[in-house]
Amino acid sequence: MSTLYGEMEESMGGEQWQIEFFTVTNPAQAQFTLANAPTLDDDNDPLVIVKLNGVSMTKGTDYTLNNDIITWTSQIPLEAGEVLEVFYKR
Repeated sequence: MSTLYGEMEESMGGEQWQIEFFTVTNPAQAQFTLANAPTLDDDNDPLVIVKLNGVSMTKGTDYTLNNDIITWTSQIPLEAGEVLEVFYKR
């Protein structure tokens, strides 16, 4: 199971962005639930950035997003203690 250990809001360019941090406690868990669903851009893509231990991941390759649920699909296995950072516009 992941644990939300921190959450903060930041204003970037007058826009509200949410930042959530998840610590992996059980490597078998593949889903992480955000506090809010990300805003969509003009092309209907979510405005979200996902990082694992500070390294940007690729949507569709490393994870999928369905409303407010991120599902880890990467070939890179999650390990206990790793940190998933999620930045998204809400």
